[in-house]
Amino acid sequence: MSGGRRWTVGFLIVLLALGAVISYAGIQGAGRPVLPTNADERVEPLPTTGPVVRIDLPHEEPELPPGPNREQFRNACTVCHSTRLVLTQPRLPAKKWDEVVHKMVAVYGAPLTRDEEHAIVGYLATMQGN
Repeated sequence: MSGGRRWTVGFLIVLLALGAVISYAGIQGAGRPVLPTNADERVEPLPTTGPVVRIDLPHEEPELPPGPNREQFRNACTVCHSTRLVLTQPRLPAKKWDEVVHKMVAVYGAPLTRDEEHAIVGYLATMQGN
């Protein structure tokens, strides 16, 4: 390697190392109060804006609309998903619902046969199809 090239490679290594140190220091200090340099100084807590208010909302799951294979859908899918999640999905064509349901089987291990997948897709396409 020539002298100029060695210098360039060395310079890049130093820059990368310096960037890593600065990045690490920024992550370590993020969100922490700055501590005083003198041990006798005290850090005052930030003032609060008022009392903390808690809001309790009722937890009610919406009822699934009637349709073919609704019970099969309820038994298979609401083990992992709330009915609210399903009812807030966009309207999709049956082909896209088939991809979504098959992904639940192939990727996440939903224990469905291909016939059960088709039945659930039929319900979703009826209920949330376009």
